[in-house]
Amino acid sequence: KLAAYNVVTLPPGSIVWEVEEEPAGTRVTGTVESSAKEGRGESVDGKITVEGREDVIYFSASSYQSQRGQPRRLSKGDVVEFTVVTERRTKRKHARNISLLQSQAEKTRAEREAKMLEGASPEVGRVTKARHDWGFVASTSR
Repeated sequence: KLAAYNVVTLPPGSIVWEVEEEPAGTRVTGTVESSAKEGRGESVDGKITVEGREDVIYFSASSYQSQRGQPRRLSKGDVVEFTVVTERRTKRKHARNISLLQSQAEKTRAEREAKMLEGASPEVGRVTKARHDWGFVASTSR
């Protein structure tokens, strides 16, 4: 078992393991390329690609905190926004403070809906029954 005794909190900034790559506060948008992989002895949940950049950016599950109504894990194809940091020892780039902009499922649903509406023709009708936020419409154009 691992145990720690006589632990002392150091003042903020005494040890810096990671350095922000972009200017402070800059957020980068990218797409999740792969997820749930194990690195060499390190837990790496996946990779993120950024359009126009060739370097690989890794992320871990602890860097993403899902909001209410969002998926708990990131999936391939999700569009995310994050801060890029470089680990000083290994020079690997990692994504921190990840927030989900659009999940792959939302993207697919929106594309399917747009394709369906492409071929749809507008109709005219009258409301037959109305409730608080929904109702029924009878078509008068057919």
